[in-house]
Amino acid sequence: MKKTILSLSAFCLFLVAFLFLNQKADAPKAATQKALKMDAKRGIAGGIQHVKEMRAHQLTGEVDHKLVLKARQQADELLLAKACEDEEVTAMDWEEMGPNNVGGRTRALVIDKDDPNRIYTGGVGGGMWYSTDGGANWNLSQTEWKYRTVPVVSMTQATNGDIYAGTGENINVGASGTIDSHAPGVGILKSTDGGVTYQILEDTESFYGSSGSGNDYTFVQDVTASLTDPNVVYAGTNEGLSRTTDGGVTWAPIPGSPSSQVWDVELATSGRMFVLAGSSLYYSDDEGGSFTQLGAENGIPGLPGGRKRLAVSPSDPNYVYFVTSKGNGCLDRVMRSTDAGETWTEIGAGGSTLFEPCGSYEGTACDGQCWYDICIEVNSGDPNHIYMGGINLWAWKADGGWNQLDAYFGGEAEQYYIHPDKHELVSDPNDPERLFVCSDGGIGISYNASLDNPNFIASNKNYNVTQFYAMGAGYDGSILAGAQDNGTSLINFSGNSFLSGDAVYGGDGGWCEISDINPL
Repeated sequence: MKKTILSLSAFCLFLVAFLFLNQKADAPKAATQKALKMDAKRGIAGGIQHVKEMRAHQLTGEVDHKLVLKARQQADELLLAKACEDEEVTAMDWEEMGPNNVGGRTRALVIDKDDPNRIYTGGVGGGMWYSTDGGANWNLSQTEWKYRTVPVVSMTQATNGDIYAGTGENINVGASGTIDSHAPGVGILKSTDGGVTYQILEDTESFYGSSGSGNDYTFVQDVTASLTDPNVVYAGTNEGLSRTTDGGVTWAPIPGSPSSQVWDVELATSGRMFVLAGSSLYYSDDEGGSFTQLGAENGIPGLPGGRKRLAVSPSDPNYVYFVTSKGNGCLDRVMRSTDAGETWTEIGAGGSTLFEPCGSYEGTACDGQCWYDICIEVNSGDPNHIYMGGINLWAWKADGGWNQLDAYFGGEAEQYYIHPDKHELVSDPNDPERLFVCSDGGIGISYNASLDNPNFIASNKNYNVTQFYAMGAGYDGSILAGAQDNGTSLINFSGNSFLSGDAVYGGDGGWCEISDINPL
């Protein structure tokens, strides 16, 4: 009897110890899950509200695009008048302060069709850039000074090598669009020398035309070059689909094309064009000569009004995908066609606690932000393998379903980490193993993208596009600056490179100051 009691006592002690240790082991996991939910709740909405308050008219509290244009013009006139008074004054003199080791919000990237080591990209607040070594280092493209901080949101390359970049970020938070943080663009930029220099295409220079004119290029959400004619490029704007047939000299709306807001335009190698506009999907077999709207008879019931993205397989034009979001920013659905868009099936549904790239679910409530970050891409070598990004990055394979690829914590030292908030995905047409990911943290690259668990590295060296909300300056010339989703950086010229920034705090930065009494 005594042995039995002792045995039971020992077992109970073991059980208590096991439960205690197991609870301790689960604590980091629980903390991580809690942090994820808190971060998803915080999201980008607060930052957008902050930017709006800084930019809004002091009386109306709203951002008036015409007043933004007027302010730009007045700044240009002031500089011109100053230059006339002083022949030595030709432009405002700015000095680069960095940081050169921190990325920034990026929505567009192009791999050169003839040289896979030459990459083109643009920051939402940091101008145009190019790399000649596959993204290991970046170089600032030269443009007129007044175009160096315009929001770049789309890029494409024509068959002759010319690069086109669409500007203007159109963001409305939530179904009602109560937070309007539009960042007006200047139109479409073009480079004919491999991204070294860019010029504004005068026929698209933004003028905030009357609604419905079809000629307003304030927000060029997509530019897509013809696969056969180097002079033909398409532009998707808030007012519909436009086209140039003379290399960007003149632009005009395409008769009979969708006249609502264009979300995405994709061209298949077969020549079929797909357009997501408003709440509908269209295709054209003559690159814009006529359009067919797809609907319930094709397996596509009515689509919600949130942001949408398209992807067409470069290896098999019959495979087409699109993703849609709801007005609250949560995932609506991911759709797939294997017959060039004639019929569609759903491969990913929103409303799941297990698969929600756009945010997080608690019960039946969704707190998503795919009104801000949403993208989709097909692996260049496998039409049955796609990538879909929102806050997180996911992959889908026909023989394996959905799988989350990125780690949310750990920073750049973690092999699976990619900065949250994905905006663009580019699978190298000549190397299916290389995948570029554009996010709030700049650019990430995978060199084994076909794996179920690929690795990623950050590629932001000298890519100085960090978007700062505010900064403080020390008497010794050092800078402390709070950035959008890239923390607070101290630049005091003592790092491993002259302009490197040391992370003082993570998340979103804000107002900051350096003490003159005790700067350390």
